[in-house]
Amino acid sequence: MGCIKFVHCADVHLDAPFSSLGTKDGSPLAGTGKSAVRRMDLRNTFRKIMDIAREEGAGYVFISGDLYEHGFVRKSTINYVNSIFKSLEDIKVFIVPGNHDPWGKGSYYMDFEWADNVYILAGNRTHAYFEEEGICIYGPGAFPGIYGDRDFQGTFKDAVNTIKSGSEGFDIKGPVNRGLVNPGFINILLMHGTLDFKIGQDNYNPLSSRRLESLGMDYIALGHFHKRMDGLGSQGIIYNPGSPEPLGFDEPGEHGIYVGSVMKKGNGEKVLDVKFKVTNAKRYEVLRIDISGCVTDEEIMARINDAIARIKSAAGGAAVDVVPGEALLLSIVLCGYIEQGFKVDMEYLLSCLEGRVFYAKVENQAVPGYDFDEIKKEAGIKGLFARKMLGLIEEAKGDYERDLLVKALYYGIQAIEEGKVDI
Repeated sequence: MGCIKFVHCADVHLDAPFSSLGTKDGSPLAGTGKSAVRRMDLRNTFRKIMDIAREEGAGYVFISGDLYEHGFVRKSTINYVNSIFKSLEDIKVFIVPGNHDPWGKGSYYMDFEWADNVYILAGNRTHAYFEEEGICIYGPGAFPGIYGDRDFQGTFKDAVNTIKSGSEGFDIKGPVNRGLVNPGFINILLMHGTLDFKIGQDNYNPLSSRRLESLGMDYIALGHFHKRMDGLGSQGIIYNPGSPEPLGFDEPGEHGIYVGSVMKKGNGEKVLDVKFKVTNAKRYEVLRIDISGCVTDEEIMARINDAIARIKSAAGGAAVDVVPGEALLLSIVLCGYIEQGFKVDMEYLLSCLEGRVFYAKVENQAVPGYDFDEIKKEAGIKGLFARKMLGLIEEAKGDYERDLLVKALYYGIQAIEEGKVDI
């Protein structure tokens, strides 16, 4: 009977520039601003992952691509990472390069002298056998022709549903070498790519869950999507942990890694156990605040405070209350209808948030409230404009088109009345 315990992470993106948070002296890696703090968060989260591997008694760490940002990473960061790997002693570390840390001339994967317990599954090293343990770890190079293409059109939700049920209609191109796989071993595959979902003409390393499952693996450690996806495919053996530390407002909520084990009994029966562990130091959230009915900036701020309190309550304090507020990055969008002539003081709102959250930005999408039933009865240009726009809104195809037309209606009326538009 064989057994393996592991930690699986991906998409750490060490030394990512975080340029949207501001830099100093024009250099993405200079200064002591918020972007520098976030880069340090990435390092601390990386160390936390390795600490978890020790605490959990894992014998293996799987890093499924994008460990660092090739265009920005400093050698000092690589030295830091390698020193932590070296300190793991008996824990073996396996890495497959991703699209942000590719294998190639000039890459640290190719040119740097890594610790003895680190295995880069790229180039001539396609897999690693451990005969005594009965374990084999594979990279994508072990199976030439593993990448394919499929014509999938739909939403991200559609893709997740497709993945969970197993891919259908995938065009399998080229031979796949299955001769390496010993079914008596515990077999683990590390991959970095786009699974069962064509997100564009140049989607990175398209993969089929059905095809991956046909290789005879016991666990497939995937990376690339920054959103966590558990137990993918018809066999439920493909796991994508997402980014352990979120990188932007398109990555809200909790983030983390997997701690798992595979046990294979003498009769070939497999027991797979995988648990998700939260690791993020900071938390991104987008808050849409309906300010309809508000007539003062203080009322708007009260609604923002209520929304922040709900986030903290939902998080249970795990990610946001360790350092009160300082773990939150907020994108606040004000929406709804306000009194004509009410100018929201954006600087006041930001000043109220200063020191309470790590970072905040506020966008005002609220529009003046108008009585269009009365306006459309007017004989002049304002009435004509209102009638035309209301007709287009009725015929709108979908919420996106309708929202744009409604916004155009409000801005148009304001322009006619005041000769200017507040955006």
